[in-house]
Amino acid sequence: MKNVILLLLFFFFLSNSFLVSQNKKKKIEPYQVYGYVDYWYFCQDENGNYLDDCVYKVKINFSNYSKYHVSNITFFLIIKVEGSTLYKKRHTLNVDIGPDEQVSYDLFLASKVTAPLGYNYEDFYDQIEIISIN
Repeated sequence: MKNVILLLLFFFFLSNSFLVSQNKKKKIEPYQVYGYVDYWYFCQDENGNYLDDCVYKVKINFSNYSKYHVSNITFFLIIKVEGSTLYKKRHTLNVDIGPDEQVSYDLFLASKVTAPLGYNYEDFYDQIEIISIN
């Protein structure tokens, strides 16, 4: 009887350790997902003319270089001109990016970004710092 109980305990612990190992979430490292601004959406003046020194929305292209599906990305979007930071905000996007897939998402900025006098969107430099990925 004692052997039967020990055998049952052994199988119980073996099955539990297998289930725990099955439930571990795969961690995707920030360097495995890359993002960049692919398109700038210009602001408009009161007459409907586009202002090439002001943006209110961007299209961000994300590439997933991991072997896992990505459903959520938290990142800092940084927009600079000549070393001056014009915009740095934390954003979180719900995404649907499979392994080795590239997908674009539109993102409204928290505030309009206007270049200093003498500069326009061509002088904007974007940087995306990935914080976390799920």
